Amino acid sequence: MASIAKAKHISKSTGIKRIRPVVSLVSILIALILGTILMALMGINWIDFFSMLFIGNFGSINAFGDFLGNLMWLLILGASLMVSFRAGIFNIGSAGQFALAGVTAFWLGGILNAGGMGPMLIMFIAMFVGAAAAFTIGVLKTKFGIHEVVTSIMFNWIIFYSAIMIMSSTGSLLEANNMNIAWLSSLFGNSIKINTSIFFVPLIIAGLWFLYRFTTFGFKQDIIGSNPSAAEAIGLNKDKELLKTFALSGMLAGLAGAIFTLGVQDAFAGSETWVEIPGIAFNGITIALLGVNSAVGIVFSSIFVSMFETTSLITGTVTKQIPIGTLILAFSLFFVALGEVFIKYRAHEDFFRWLEKEPSVSSNKNATKTSSNNVKEIAKPKTTKPKSSNSKTTTKKTKPKAKKGNK
Repeated sequence: MASIAKAKHISKSTGIKRIRPVVSLVSILIALILGTILMALMGINWIDFFSMLFIGNFGSINAFGDFLGNLMWLLILGASLMVSFRAGIFNIGSAGQFALAGVTAFWLGGILNAGGMGPMLIMFIAMFVGAAAAFTIGVLKTKFGIHEVVTSIMFNWIIFYSAIMIMSSTGSLLEANNMNIAWLSSLFGNSIKINTSIFFVPLIIAGLWFLYRFTTFGFKQDIIGSNPSAAEAIGLNKDKELLKTFALSGMLAGLAGAIFTLGVQDAFAGSETWVEIPGIAFNGITIALLGVNSAVGIVFSSIFVSMFETTSLITGTVTKQIPIGTLILAFSLFFVALGEVFIKYRAHEDFFRWLEKEPSVSSNKNATKTSSNNVKEIAKPKTTKPKSSNSKTTTKKTKPKAKKGNK
């Protein structure tokens, strides 16, 4: 019984926090299995695919440099969605904020000559642009009641198509504004994607972990995201906190766009690249959900996504240009969402009970209902139906015996 009590305590207090990473890992495993089955059915050598996936990221120092370069901006993009999801906000507009900040950074990178301070200055401007775009969506939500998904989608496609037109005739970054510096690139086998963001991105993620674990800001954000009614009941200004969420989320998305532009060399070498930007930027949603919206979790989910992002070209030669990597990421995202349904209906409590060979929650409820009905039946006094006055009574009729007499 003690183990049952412990299971109940875990499932009600910390069980959800513990079960989510398990759901995420199982989702990734199922996605990899399904991807392998699909490759086998389509006649693709799945062994070669996974070999190229590993070699393309860790097979050489150059490949590892490219992997780290992609990991940095994906990590910040995932952090942007993590911030919004923890507050219960679906900031799908982070993709547009990423793109808008990227365009701004690319334009400034071609004209601004501030020496060694150029990249830092451009990044701060890009962060402001991203925050301003997200804050606008936040104002429309808090002041006018317009849902963020509606405004985000409209803003996204306005930005995407505008960017394609603007970037159709591109220039190039000034050498001083390129974060892919020569000495760092030479350390990683002349990688064209490794950049100076590897020095400050880990500090930002550590700062976010501290912010949400040890500060009142993080506590307020979690309360608003998990129980908005309770947040209002204790006097939190929900609109004010949501505006902070939008600003921080947009700021991080803007930083990711700037790192992508200034750090991944030739990232915006033409409008063709911008056609792929929506799919690239939406990877932040996958990272945040697979990372269970935690600063530690998104590190591992970013590594998983970055592996497919870095090797998308070389694995395409094995998969006959079929986007198997994208399908695997889509499968993992689907099963994580399915896992949330599993958690929402508290199926993990039934799982704990099953381990202890106890009846499930639903069967317990039915048993309780049946026993209560039985108690009611026993306690119910028996009543006898009164006889009606008009009821017919049957009497036995006997024939009178004739007396024997003398004639």
